[in-house]
Amino acid sequence: VDGNAAGAVVGHLVLHDRNNDPSDADAHIGGHEPLSSWINPISISTCDECKHLFITSPDTMYRVALERPLAIMAQNHDFSALNTKSTVREFWPNNWSQKYKGDGLLRMVSVAPDGSSAYVSHSKGGVFSFDPLEPVETSEKAKHAIHVGDAGIDEQEINGIHHTHSLKNLVLTSSKYVHIVKLKDDTGVNPLDDGSVTAYRLPLDYHCDYLYGGNKMTFMDTVIINDYAFVLGHPIERGIHNGVALYRLTWDEFQEQWHDC
Repeated sequence: VDGNAAGAVVGHLVLHDRNNDPSDADAHIGGHEPLSSWINPISISTCDECKHLFITSPDTMYRVALERPLAIMAQNHDFSALNTKSTVREFWPNNWSQKYKGDGLLRMVSVAPDGSSAYVSHSKGGVFSFDPLEPVETSEKAKHAIHVGDAGIDEQEINGIHHTHSLKNLVLTSSKYVHIVKLKDDTGVNPLDDGSVTAYRLPLDYHCDYLYGGNKMTFMDTVIINDYAFVLGHPIERGIHNGVALYRLTWDEFQEQWHDC
């Protein structure tokens, strides 16, 4: 979807075509188990100079080789090569533990627009890093960047992950907290590259559960825009609500804290 074209759909990338899949059969229709050959995407990301798209599914990650970066396609107003000249391959770097592959708990991917860093969240494992400009399995930049327990990130249901616009922080959303992880220190160096994790923790249920009479809540994703944090979540106990909702918290510059959910 191209924002410069009034939100028009300008290109398609077919990840699975049932008409060309000899393993597909009508017998699975109505069942709850997807075919093993289905990618089952849940998030996607790339960067301005990346020659790949990166897609996560619950079980593994994929890289989509592009003829040229999406930013170049957008500049030329030509996305025809997206579906005709792109190839999809599984991507799991050697430095990522195999015990997390195929467990159904992989979550979202975020790539910095300048290609300086890229991270993938895992519900129980934490965060993995990789090099989006040279996404090869042998890359030394691919590592287990954040473990559960680092810098107070002790929640066992990690979901959303996003770079902030400044690229100075990584916004990591767990079921109860938003963890704002430092990506640049005072010298401009990324502490995660050296295995150092520094994070600020925002307790979402503490600020928002009053909306449902104190019922516990769970959260999936967060983005920060200027002085606002927009959070996707819902109560997990019985309460008056209409399913998943979007919540907004405001940053108080003088008190240096988030408030007013």
